[in-house]
Parts: sequence; structure tokens; C-alpha cells
Amino acid sequence: MRKRYTAVFGLLLAMTTGCAGPAVQRAAGPAPAPAPAPVDLATEVPAVTRLSDPAWVEVRLSVVAGDEESIAHARARALGRARVAAAEFVSGVTVRSGVLSFQAVRDQDSSELVEVLSQVFAEAVVVDERVAAEQVSPLPGGGFRLDLALRAKVVDRRGPDSDPSFEVEVRLPRERFLDGEEVTFEVRSTRPARLYVFSVYRDGAALLVPNEYEPDIVAPAGAWVRFPSQALLDRGVRVVARLPEGARSSPESLLVVAVRGDQRLSDVRPKAGQVFRQAQASGSGRLLYDLISPLAALPPSQWALAQQAYWVLSR
Repeated sequence: MRKRYTAVFGLLLAMTTGCAGPAVQRAAGPAPAPAPAPVDLATEVPAVTRLSDPAWVEVRLSVVAGDEESIAHARARALGRARVAAAEFVSGVTVRSGVLSFQAVRDQDSSELVEVLSQVFAEAVVVDERVAAEQVSPLPGGGFRLDLALRAKVVDRRGPDSDPSFEVEVRLPRERFLDGEEVTFEVRSTRPARLYVFSVYRDGAALLVPNEYEPDIVAPAGAWVRFPSQALLDRGVRVVARLPEGARSSPESLLVVAVRGDQRLSDVRPKAGQVFRQAQASGSGRLLYDLISPLAALPPSQWALAQQAYWVLSR
């Protein structure tokens, strides 16, 4: 039989030919704020306040950068600290990793997304954010200070507006796969829920569910759903671990979204002729953003996230 190969998420999907709700609109955020007063640089402790809309908080902080650091890098560092401070303030839990921000992923490439999703703090998620004010001031001895105010809408997965008993889980048979091995995984939701599965790897990303042959998968409560499903296997779809050219190892990650009720996320179906919706490295963040940004307009009790990191190794 003739085989057509489509490269996906560092894994290779082998296709054997010849074998037998409304979209959700995102809500507008609060109005911009005046420039923040500098935070005490002796402590550099972020100042966090809750806004009139209790779903939003404002974080004010300052970071100091040397001459060798660009403003863009210092800004990214400040935003990362601000998101962590917002998540800690809302959840009451110390965050020792990064925080998933829906807005931030939009401009990230696939290698950045792999790192973010492999160590993300899942108890609190920044579903919307706005930089309310930013100011850069040179320092007498060289370098500069960046003052920033970030307004963030944080969802606490254990908060009163959420449903802590609504969880989704993804499991792989192991955390390391050899180049050329066939791969499967399973997903389980504690509530009946519509499933979306996003995969990111070093040089691209793909939306595995929904796909051309399975445009809508609703998992029953408590049941493990296998991927590739039997329907895909019957059509000749196989998932095989593949390393990028010249690499001896490659970190990759899966993100699963479960949505309750009749809600559907944006139109993320594959393009004509594709089994899976795919993106190159530079477009991976946009694909993920298109998938998850509508969650910001849904009650937190209606959705859940899970991620699983793994490695592909050379033989």
C-alpha cells in the first residue's frame, strides 16, 4: 500500500491510504490606569490590589536591568513576575513555576510553549491581562529601572466560582519514547465534557482533537478515551515518535481542555486536506491562543485543563 506521511508534534502520523454550539466572545477588560508609582526597590516585592471587578487584580512592580539586558527582555521578566504575584494573591498558594497566561502564549513559538506547558502552575490561570502602565527610567550608575502595572483576570481552579471536582487527566504509558516508537495516550474527565487536545513540539504544534475524522468528541464521565481512537486506526492513522533532524532528544507536551455542556470553542477544525490542524514553530502560539482564549468568557466551573510533558530520545 502507498503511505503518505504528515509530520506532527515531533511525532509522525502515518496515514495508510486505501484502508477500509456557538463560538464564545471574550469579555472586555477594565479601563487603563495611570502610570504606577515605583515599588520599593529594596525589596522589589510586587504590590497587588483587587480591582472593582473582583475577577481582576492589579500588580505593580519594578525590575532593575543592566546595560546588557534589553527593555524587551526586562519587560518579559517583569510580566512573568507579575503573573506569578497575581496567581499567588488569588489562589493563596506559593507558585514555584510559571503561570499560564492566555494572552502571553499568542506570541510564543513552539520551543517557548514546550517550556511553558511543561512546568506551568495549573491551580491558577491568567485568562486575560492588560498592561495598564509602563515606564522605563535610566539609572545613574548604568542600566535602567522598569516600572510596570499589569491588570490580570485570574481563575482559581479551587475557588468558589470553580468546580474543584471537575478535573481532566491525561496519561501516557511512559514519559520517554524512542525515535520511531508508536505512541498512544488516554484522557479522562470527571464530568461529561467535550475534549480538545493540543500538542506542541520543538518545531511546530498540532490540534489532535478535534480532527477531520472526529470533529466532536464528548467524553463520558470517568471513562478513559484513547488516542489514536479505533476509528483513526481503522483509517490507517498511526502516531510515531520522531526527533527533529539532528537532535538526540526533544521535549514535548500535551495540553488537554475539557468543556462541559453545549459550549464549543472557536472554529479550530483542520484545513481542507489536513487530518489535524497544524502550525509551524512561529505560529504555534497563535494556534493555542485561538483554542483557549474563548475560555475567558466561560464560568470557571465549565472547563478544566491538564498537561503532560514527555521526551523523545534517540535510539
